[in-house]
Amino acid sequence: MQRFLHEVHKAPYEGLGGLYRQSGVRHERTIYRWLRGLNDTVSIYPTVTIERLGLVHYHLIIPEADETFLQCPFAVEAVWLTPDFINDTTLYLHLVVPDHNALPSLPSDAQAVSSTSGWQSFLPSQPIAVPYSSSTPTDLVQRNPLIVPAVFEGWGQRHSLSTLWSAITVRLGTDVRHYVRHERYREQNGRTYLRRAFQELARDQTFRQTIVRHRRLPRIEAFILSSSSPAWLDRVTAFVVSIEVYPTIDGTFARLEGSHDLLDALLALPEDVRRCVRGIWFRNAHRVARSRFAYEQLFDPRTGTWRVKP
Repeated sequence: MQRFLHEVHKAPYEGLGGLYRQSGVRHERTIYRWLRGLNDTVSIYPTVTIERLGLVHYHLIIPEADETFLQCPFAVEAVWLTPDFINDTTLYLHLVVPDHNALPSLPSDAQAVSSTSGWQSFLPSQPIAVPYSSSTPTDLVQRNPLIVPAVFEGWGQRHSLSTLWSAITVRLGTDVRHYVRHERYREQNGRTYLRRAFQELARDQTFRQTIVRHRRLPRIEAFILSSSSPAWLDRVTAFVVSIEVYPTIDGTFARLEGSHDLLDALLALPEDVRRCVRGIWFRNAHRVARSRFAYEQLFDPRTGTWRVKP
């Protein structure tokens, strides 16, 4: 199972059926049996170089947050955090926005940092690195608007092409027709439309990697905002199972998963190393935050343009 998940992580994305063809597992039903057994503890979804779609990553850390922030239409992910395992009202929001004017109003003690698109690595088999990719916006979403729901409807989830198409058509209703260009629309061709969208992302070098998040207990998930000197990383790598790194203007935003030894290593960082760390937070496993990127309000498929406000 672990080897399969690592192979999935390295493979191009064309739905779960495509992952089967690329992973070398003998029977497709074996994969579906594994995934059913894992329930919601594993997320498998594609990520892209967001900048090439005309968007920018923002990472918000909001202390004493209320649930109204979860309604932000640009949020692709929300996680309740704790800095000390006592206070549990800190909220992490991962936004993708057309520009900074789309950011919500924030309290004075909140932190908001922009980043380039990130990269996930599994340790110790993969290096911690963010491969270069062009961040120049393209006309990709003008040429194929279906790329937008293909990427954002399934963000953070696990879908086959069939279930992804079903979710998209429920969300968009008859408006889904505006997302299919250059051919007559037929609802039964949904999987073909989506497969072409993912293939076009790959050809355009906008597809980055397939993200795999496996939340099997016991496991610690830490969120770290640091300056340009990641001296803390060398001291905790031995306890990290996976890491996602997002380069910021003056440093790094990282999310790490590991054993409880990771918690001990982070808490034991010496003072001189902690100076480059602007904050360490831990996922609150007892509180669930739900958000979604409201692409149906934010993107116009007729013009291929983004709205700053819904």
